[in-house]
Formats: sequence, structure tokens, C-alpha cells
Amino acid sequence: MCKLDFFLYKCKIGHDTTNLNIHTLKGGSMVPIKFDIVPFDYTYLINHPSQKANLLRFYCEIWRNDPVFAEYSRCPNCRKFFSKDDVEIKLITSCSGTASNPHKIELLEDGWTPEIADIDLQKNLALGKDFFGAIAVTPPRDQIIGFVWGYTIDFAVLSNKWPQNTVSKVNQELPGTKVSYFAEVASHPVFRDKGVGKALCKVLISWMKQNYPSIPSMLHTHEDSKAFHIYQKAGYRLFDKVGQINSGRILMAAKQCSILTPENL
Repeated sequence: MCKLDFFLYKCKIGHDTTNLNIHTLKGGSMVPIKFDIVPFDYTYLINHPSQKANLLRFYCEIWRNDPVFAEYSRCPNCRKFFSKDDVEIKLITSCSGTASNPHKIELLEDGWTPEIADIDLQKNLALGKDFFGAIAVTPPRDQIIGFVWGYTIDFAVLSNKWPQNTVSKVNQELPGTKVSYFAEVASHPVFRDKGVGKALCKVLISWMKQNYPSIPSMLHTHEDSKAFHIYQKAGYRLFDKVGQINSGRILMAAKQCSILTPENL
């Protein structure tokens, strides 16, 4: 059970921009849980190295241990991911590829490490003003309980590994050569269904609408994901079921960022 008391949005890097009070039941009484949304860019993370390290650790924990994402281990050869259940219950410790694409037996490695996550994050941060990220933190110790980020990029760069039918459909139906891409959002399992993820989505989508009103926005998700309905409320529509990057993933889009409705979140 939760209650959103107030929401204040101002986009200013490195300052607590969203101040929320979440009330949840604990021991039969209502206990307030407060968290702030703090935008970040390359400079902010350089000036807050401990917070960057916390973000990278949290990122790895989410993708490795959450059964929704199932990226606990991966094959160093074919890069296939294996879930925690695959490794700890089914006792899968190696990979030899598939029947159609076999390779020599390789021992599995961690699906995500801070070093691997940092490489991906640095690529995004290098986009400069075309990147926006934010973390949800609980004061006073600033423990990270969620994150979000996205960026504006040339569609040809974003889609270079997408199925050709999806690329063709985008080129035919969505205008321009650039796209604002909603890349990542996640919250700690303990804080799910308490408004953290929704608040993070709101600040990112607001940034897109404010700064890139005339270009399309896209994201990938699962149709059966809880977030699917949040994205719908924010103005995204199902765009492509057939052109999937990974099994079960779908593409959602808004023809222009100006028609997004973060105020509905």
C-alpha cells in the first residue's frame, strides 16, 4: 500500500529534483519512506566516484539476480545469458552454443560485472547533452534504489543490429533520422509497486518531451511487463511485435516526443 504525497520536477544535474514520500505498511503501522530523484551526467559521476561505484554495483545486481531479466551468467563466446535458476538449480556451468551455431565448450562467466557495466555506461555518457540519467536514492545515506537513462541518437546507429523488417517499418512510418531512446529503467525489488519506477520514468520522459519535441521516441519492453501499461499512459504505443531484438521483446514508439504525456504518471 503506498501513497504519493507530492511530485516536483525540475531538471538540474546533480541536485535532488524529485522529492517523494512513500508510505508503506510495516508492523501494522504506516512508515514513511522518502526518496529523491537525482539526475546525473558524466561530470556528476566523476565528481561522485562512490555514487558511480554504487550505481554500477546496483546495475549488476538487478540484471543478474532479477528473474525478469535472467542475466545471471553468460557465455564468453556466443554471449548467451543464463538465469540464476539455470546455474544454481539446473547446475548449468558451461555453454557449447546451439545446434545451428555450435562452438567449443566455454565455462560461464558473470553475466554482469561493474567493469562490463561501466563500458556500456561510458558509451552512453559520451553522448553529452543528448544523454539523460537519474538515480532514486533514499536519504540520508543516498542508498540507490532505482535508476533510469535514455538518449537521443541517430536511428541508423541505434538500429544497426535490429531486424531489417523493423528498421524498414520505422523508416516508413516515423519521421526524421534521430530518435530519443528510453534505454534503461529498474528499481530495487523491495521498492517496486511503490512509485519509484514511475517517478524515474516521469523525469526521463519529461526530459525527452522538453528537449526533443519534434523527433520520435522508442523503447523496448515485454508486452506482459508491468511497465507496459506505464509506457502506454505516458503516450507510447505498440509499434512492432515481429521485429524483436530478443525473444519476447516488443518495440513501443511515439511519433513525436511532443505527444508524450509524462503528466499522466
